[in-house]
Amino acid sequence: MKIYKINYSGNNYKLKKYDYKNIKENQKLFYCKNDIIELIKIIKIYPGNPAQPESYTIKIIESKNSDRINREINVPHKSDKLYQII
Repeated sequence: MKIYKINYSGNNYKLKKYDYKNIKENQKLFYCKNDIIELIKIIKIYPGNPAQPESYTIKIIESKNSDRINREINVPHKSDKLYQII
């Protein structure tokens, strides 16, 4: 399991892959792709309860690339790019 050790917005974090057991809308996680780490928020879960999720719409809250802030992206269920703080 890949663990990221990062300093993000002046705080030190250890991140691990998200386990998807309690995913919910408005939850904040980290999106990691090609060693770029961004703080995101889950905006929408598709198709919604009671069905098992198939994908999520996320919104990028913080990024070193200012062009990506506020961008919404669709992420498949159990994507290996979502991480949580440990």
